[in-house]
Amino acid sequence: MSAARDDFVVRHLASGVIAELTRPATAAVVAELPGRPGQSIDAGTVRQRTGLGPREFWTTVARLVDIRVVHHDSGADDHDGGRLSLARGAV
Repeated sequence: MSAARDDFVVRHLASGVIAELTRPATAAVVAELPGRPGQSIDAGTVRQRTGLGPREFWTTVARLVDIRVVHHDSGADDHDGGRLSLARGAV
């Protein structure tokens, strides 16, 4: 891959991360997380505090996990709650 292509890919990825971090739903979720990586909180508690509906909340969490800002320790089922924390290296 050329250096120009590498730069394009990096810029594209960075713009996606910036776009995600500026969404109001994202800000609401991140604001409710403990301030230190590794400290977790129940996902249901975060969802209640944000006031987001289940679909928007879990979509936002999935996006944050994809860009490695949030770590989700899932419950028995995929969206059975679990615990959320800031990912190590995210801050």
